[in-house]
Amino acid sequence: MAATGWPADEVKPRVKRRSKLNLFRDYIRARLERAPITAVRMLREIQGLGYEGKLSVLKGFVHEIKESQRLRAVVRFETMPGQQGQVDWGKAEAGVVLGPCLPSHWDEASLHRLYRGCVYDIGYRRDGGRGNRIASLQVEGSEHALGTPLPIVRGEKVEVQVVLE
Repeated sequence: MAATGWPADEVKPRVKRRSKLNLFRDYIRARLERAPITAVRMLREIQGLGYEGKLSVLKGFVHEIKESQRLRAVVRFETMPGQQGQVDWGKAEAGVVLGPCLPSHWDEASLHRLYRGCVYDIGYRRDGGRGNRIASLQVEGSEHALGTPLPIVRGEKVEVQVVLE
């Protein structure tokens, strides 16, 4: 007796459904580039923009993005004395404290630092002098008292401008 298979029904190719997340992928990438927020917080944000999907799909996408950001190559290099600056990053209970130590021939420097979910975008510039003493400090464009910790704003970027004497 010959083996018989399934009836010769018409086989239709599987149609891939569009993900409800597709419309929000660019927004999510840009938002995670600014600050590494959680998938739960991202869900609240994009629901406000009209997202109707579930958290599990979003978690998978956020994980992929964060993993690719984590795996970015960091090139370590050594320089001769006086060619590279150092910025001390002191931790305080209410925020962070700055302690710059730039080579005297540098007029400006900048860095980005993540601390407790807050991304600090810090710019240093000299105002005529060659020292490393902080003359003034601005946070988000407003004067900030010297010697007091920088505020922690989880999930946001904080712009800091430091003028050295």
